[in-house]
Amino acid sequence: MNNREKKIVVNTSPWIALSLCGEISLLNILYSEVYIPFAVKEEIMTGGEKSIGVRELRASSWVKIEKIIDAEKVRLLHELDQGEAEVIILFSLAFGFGFSWNAIVAECAKWSGAFKE
Repeated sequence: MNNREKKIVVNTSPWIALSLCGEISLLNILYSEVYIPFAVKEEIMTGGEKSIGVRELRASSWVKIEKIIDAEKVRLLHELDQGEAEVIILFSLAFGFGFSWNAIVAECAKWSGAFKE
């Protein structure tokens, strides 16, 4: 399977980086479907119309903006920001991967230093 047959879920930082170098169109060229969680869209739009990535987002009709309905899963990923949590959830939904939410919560706790093995 080549990349053009693959889907991708994009977080704020890569969107902004590609916007800065004028290469947002690479996502549409390389991937068959490009998803952005609603929270990531909101993060991109936060700075207003002149912020980096806003114009590109408005012009990219091929991007699928998805709202995460399962707020409980987002809360389980509380150590991450809203956008990052929604990227993980949307990835699992869009690509049919099942995750052990308990394992993810434990990993988040380890990253934050709140949990030691």
